[in-house]
Amino acid sequence: LLTFQKPKTRPDSLRIGGFLFASNTMLPRVNRLSSAQFERAFGRSQSVRHPLISLRVHRRFDDSKIVRAAFVVPKKQGKATARNLVRRRLRERFRMHPLGQLLEGCDLIFLALPATHNASIAQLDEAIGEVLNRAKIAQQKAAGKRKSERENASRVENSP
Repeated sequence: LLTFQKPKTRPDSLRIGGFLFASNTMLPRVNRLSSAQFERAFGRSQSVRHPLISLRVHRRFDDSKIVRAAFVVPKKQGKATARNLVRRRLRERFRMHPLGQLLEGCDLIFLALPATHNASIAQLDEAIGEVLNRAKIAQQKAAGKRKSERENASRVENSP
């Protein structure tokens, strides 16, 4: 007598802030950078460094509030299995971090530095929190500068 098992169904997706998460550890497609988006973001981004990771932030000026991210581990830092482990750890720590959703409308590129391989989860959490916080401050300063530049330009245009 054969018995058939009911196929396993995936649990419903979980929405946290601006992110939609399925049951696996991958970021949803809308939160990942394509190759063209990566090139654009890398070329026009600001860099924030920490001894464990470097973060490049590119503010998009479209109406989308989606945060897109990419995780890069250079080939110099080991074989593919070691690099993939670091990438998965970074992606999961970013996914679980509450500051990740504060940078709405930004493309983020996380670059692993050699010390990342030996870092503990607590150290990764601290590093990600620090670079995200510094990136948020830098974005706010840049937005303030753009606003004051626009105000100065409108004053010049409106002056007699």
